[in-house]
Amino acid sequence: MEMQEKFKMKINKLYLKNIRSYKEAEIEMPSSSVLLCGDIGSGKTTILLAIEFALFGLQKGILSGASLLRHGSSTGIARLDFEVGGKHVVIERTLKRTAKGIVQDKGSITIQGKHESLSAEELKQRVLELLAYPAEFLKKTNMLYRYTVYTPQEEMRAILQESPEERIDTLRKIFGVDKYKRIKENSAILSRVLRESIKNKQSLVTDIEEKKATLAQKESSKADIAKKISIATTKLASVKTSLESCKIELKKSEEQAEKLRVLSSEIERKRAELSATKEHKEELQQNRLELVEIIEKAKKTIKTIKPDLLKKEFEQKLEQKKFELENLRKALLIIDKKLGGLEQELEEKKELIKKISTFEKCPLCRQAVTKVHRKELLAEIKTELKEKSNMLEQERSKRDRTEKAIELAKKALEKLQVEQLEAEKMELQLQNIKEKESELKRIDAMILRYIEKEDDIAKELEKLVLHYKDNEKITEKIKKLKEEFELLMQEERKLAVAKAQLDGEAKLLEETICTLRKELATKEAIKKDIMQLSELREWLDNAFLATIEAIEKTVLSKLHHDFSELFRKWFGMLVTDMDSRIDENFTPIIESQGYELDYSYLSGGERTAAALAYRLALNHVINSLMTKLKTNDLLILDEPTDGFSSAQIEKLRDVLSELAVKQLILVSHETEVEDFVEHVIHFRKEQGTTKIS
Repeated sequence: MEMQEKFKMKINKLYLKNIRSYKEAEIEMPSSSVLLCGDIGSGKTTILLAIEFALFGLQKGILSGASLLRHGSSTGIARLDFEVGGKHVVIERTLKRTAKGIVQDKGSITIQGKHESLSAEELKQRVLELLAYPAEFLKKTNMLYRYTVYTPQEEMRAILQESPEERIDTLRKIFGVDKYKRIKENSAILSRVLRESIKNKQSLVTDIEEKKATLAQKESSKADIAKKISIATTKLASVKTSLESCKIELKKSEEQAEKLRVLSSEIERKRAELSATKEHKEELQQNRLELVEIIEKAKKTIKTIKPDLLKKEFEQKLEQKKFELENLRKALLIIDKKLGGLEQELEEKKELIKKISTFEKCPLCRQAVTKVHRKELLAEIKTELKEKSNMLEQERSKRDRTEKAIELAKKALEKLQVEQLEAEKMELQLQNIKEKESELKRIDAMILRYIEKEDDIAKELEKLVLHYKDNEKITEKIKKLKEEFELLMQEERKLAVAKAQLDGEAKLLEETICTLRKELATKEAIKKDIMQLSELREWLDNAFLATIEAIEKTVLSKLHHDFSELFRKWFGMLVTDMDSRIDENFTPIIESQGYELDYSYLSGGERTAAALAYRLALNHVINSLMTKLKTNDLLILDEPTDGFSSAQIEKLRDVLSELAVKQLILVSHETEVEDFVEHVIHFRKEQGTTKIS
């Protein structure tokens, strides 16, 4: 917890496997200052590149997979253990050799013990968030890290040798003030867009006055047509009133005519009804004469009988004969049953005689049967057989008698049934005479009713004919009303057509006026837009750009002042016999004995001093400008003493003591630098592999 509170970011250790000259190694990083010391090519710079790779992954043009993966290895690992913002973080990235080249494989991040597997880009995004770096660096080279934490010495020298335009452009991006340039560029683009928009809009309002004149003329024409429509409407209303009155009168007359037609139909119907009534009456009278004749003939031919008595006698005799026949049939069934039993017994006796004649032992007692005993048994059975035969003959004779009695009973029953039918026939004839007499009475009553109805219809018909004659003149009246109605209809159609034409013209005018008003409203709105856009463009081209330029100038002036002072300070500590400053393009100006010296004419040590001073000034200015960066306490210097004399190397001690960083990682092959730091890690290469001690 004490370490987390002390440092914004601190590197704890770095694990490498198959990275450049390292097969497998783990490097512990002390909390304060540490020197990575060793001969040139011993693997010191690999540590710095591996730290950058672990944090940000491969970066096009800066850090490639081919430059990191050990020759002959298929995979490589870089794992960085560090603390940032009070959190313990472990990042692991892997390299994989494929047919297409060396690529990043999936990596992982562990924060406070919580492990996640992420893609290379997701991992970079998480690191940017942890370090509080702007998200825009997700898709770009991470210039902030390169110019605040670790800048290779050659890269810093390259910046110093760039053209002023390239250098100022690079520094703008590093300082974050290139946004002002982008604002000005975007403002210029917006100004051009506004100018084109204003020009286009102005072309849309050139005919606005002409449109106003056209609108005034159309509104005048609309007023004239409105007067004509009013006159036509009054005339049409008058004709419609007359037409309605005529229509009402015609309707009344047609209703009367309809009543007359109904009356005529009623007269015809009554006449038809009267004719039908007479026909029905005459038909009934004829039917009566025929019926009387039929009744007289029937009465002469039929015998006088008592139907009810005859019916009872026949019923009694029939029941008696049926009962007698049923008893005979029952007796016959009993006889048949007895005959069946006797015939079966006779068969059984005959079968028994055969068996007795043949068996030697009694089937019951199993004793031998003697001839005497057999003879006795046969005699007894034959006696029984004879008795049964006699009984059978008697029953057969009895059966024949019973069958004859049944036949006689059937014939008697049939005779009675024939006599009953004759009696029923006479009864039906009597009943028919009664019905005919009843029908005669009904016909007499109907004839009387038809006579009365005929008289009533004749009276009603006379009244209807008189009423019809009184209303015969209505037809002529309807004819005149229809002629009048047709004339009014023609007048109405003529006026309606005229009004419809006027309405059409008015509608067309209204649509034209409405369209013109909309167009004018649109054009007025466009004029208003033109004024607003013109005001905006004027403000953008003058006030806004002037403000942005003033802000940019103030910011750059402050940055330039601080940068120049810091550069003069660091360079003066390393090179005491020369003066230095930074010009308006952030180009270092070195003076010796009153003469300005170009960077390319400086000695190797002087160029290294200028690059280191520039690097330290850049680091300080950026960290002061972006206070939220979590890498403020970390600084990595790669070979800062290249080309230094012994005196300059000694002066580096003073420079390092001035640096306000909590973790300093120094890379150098100069052994004198070991005294300037608290910890030293030695590197050596044995048979192509780096060893650490």
